[in-house]
Amino acid sequence: MVRAILAGTKTQTRRIVKPRKDRYMGCELAPCELAGEVNGGDYRNAYCEPGDRLWVKEQTIRVEDHGWIGPVYTESDAGRQALEWGYGESDDPDHIPPHASKRRPSLFMTRAMSRITLEVTAVRVERLQGLSRGDAMAEGCPFANMAKGPDPRQWYAELWDQLNGAGSWSANPWVWVVEFRHGA
Repeated sequence: MVRAILAGTKTQTRRIVKPRKDRYMGCELAPCELAGEVNGGDYRNAYCEPGDRLWVKEQTIRVEDHGWIGPVYTESDAGRQALEWGYGESDDPDHIPPHASKRRPSLFMTRAMSRITLEVTAVRVERLQGLSRGDAMAEGCPFANMAKGPDPRQWYAELWDQLNGAGSWSANPWVWVVEFRHGA
């Protein structure tokens, strides 16, 4: 999805709403109560708030292990070239051949290494399957012709199941819908 963010086609993300304890009475609020609270304008306990800045974690190539200065992002021109042809000039003694390129999972990216910052523009709560065709496109659907052709919600349902486990789309959980703009 990093490519979609950089291309400007991904402007939304969804995260499952986790039950929380009510701040006054210690009881759990159901997602539908939380949805009313958030849609009514109380964003204090939301996943994030409009105006917040989020940083994007992404996979990098461990060029530092070979004496180079990093990071090299896999979703960059240098990263794609390194994975296909190697990193550095082929006659350089520090050349990293493609088979020796080790990837650093995005999970381990620090804030200091992040190159993409997003500004949250809106937050709402809804059922996962409540997304519209336009919302599915805003999730970064790579097929531009789906805006008017086949239903992009099917693409998103398959992506959701791939990321969250088989049957997770069918469960239709409450989700935070976070809208953002790149370049903040």
